[in-house]
Amino acid sequence: MRPLLLPDVQAITPSGQPPRRDRAPDSLATGTPKLLREDLVALLGAAQVLTRPIDLVRFATDASPYRLFPKVVVIARHAGDVRKVLGYARLKHEIARFDAFMRDVVELVVDKYDGSLKAEHGTGRNIAPFMEREWGSRLTKLMWTLKRLADPENILSPGVMLTQDPASHLKNLQTAPTIEATVDRCIQCGYCEPVCPSRNLTTTPRQRIALRRETARQAEDSPMLAAILADYDYDAIQTCAGDRE
Repeated sequence: MRPLLLPDVQAITPSGQPPRRDRAPDSLATGTPKLLREDLVALLGAAQVLTRPIDLVRFATDASPYRLFPKVVVIARHAGDVRKVLGYARLKHEIARFDAFMRDVVELVVDKYDGSLKAEHGTGRNIAPFMEREWGSRLTKLMWTLKRLADPENILSPGVMLTQDPASHLKNLQTAPTIEATVDRCIQCGYCEPVCPSRNLTTTPRQRIALRRETARQAEDSPMLAAILADYDYDAIQTCAGDRE
């Protein structure tokens, strides 16, 4: 298809003048960062996420005396889209705070007091990225050697005890939706399970709380929500030995 006009866009470029202090930074020249773009496109769809440099600049210009550039522009169709974006932003903020907290803990325990990062549950995904900092490169290398001898295909709990991903402790994090005051403090440790009468029949208290939290995560028309509710009455209510009014 031939264009109707043949403009020379180079004609609008400045000639011989110094750059202004409030110009768009070069970091915006590639548009929205890849991970942010992929997350929001998956959340809302490509048609609602504007990521080109030209989009970021045109939405940064308004009547304000201040000039701030967005990393991405989202076109919300309704309140549900706004809720999704705010939820995404809140989660990202919480992850950043958690990462800063973990690094402060490691610095305090390992660097200042030469202590151990592990407790009763031993090393896991939360500690694995910091193993070398705690044990040093020589011992960590020995651990990797033993791991590869025993598990050359890396199929036994990959990334749990040892990892080469420095950000693995920030991936697949679990949220704890508010459901009711009685159980909101539960950390799902399983301490209650050995004495639960229905533990070998249907569900334990920990599992019932996990199911409640999962229903709070789902959308109202979610097939997963419908599937859980289809069995919830018997598995989580009728077979529960707890006190009832």
